[in-house]
Amino acid sequence: MQFDRQLGPVALISHVIAAVAAILLTAILIIPPQSEQDEHITVLAAASMQNALDEVNAAFTKSTGVKVTARYAAGSALMKQIAQGAEADVFVERLEYALNND
Repeated sequence: MQFDRQLGPVALISHVIAAVAAILLTAILIIPPQSEQDEHITVLAAASMQNALDEVNAAFTKSTGVKVTARYAAGSALMKQIAQGAEADVFVERLEYALNND
């Protein structure tokens, strides 16, 4: 698979933010209901996604009341954490890394 280099930076960022928002929405829809005190989701994400995700997480929390706890690190490190049992509701990896490491 080849990465489409024709998207400009603004379009690419818009696509990433839309994808992350869709992932978070999907996660919240499949997570079983909990008491209001415990409503939160845990996101493990590539460090390069932090700026975009912090904005999406804040907007998501504001609109749903569901707290998002995000932990950022290198994608490979996060995959090791997940393999070792780290709990996460959502995993977001940098697109370019995912495409180049299939």
